Amino acid sequence: VGVQKLAALNSNTATRHILDASLYIYRSLAEALTYRVADILEFSDFKDDFVNKIGKYNVSILNEISELYIYDFG
Repeated sequence: VGVQKLAALNSNTATRHILDASLYIYRSLAEALTYRVADILEFSDFKDDFVNKIGKYNVSILNEISELYIYDFG
């Protein structure tokens, strides 16, 4: 979170619900994408196509990240 976002969250109470909603949407979207990519790599029939699209190097990074706990990300 940048300094501008923190200032906007703390200073403008009139639009606080809009900012809270946008943060909730970003968090929900990131969580859904994380679950979807994990499911593709583990269970999908088109895993090989996905690997070809994003590259073997990126897939190896995703596989390493999958072994981490959620608290490692902060």
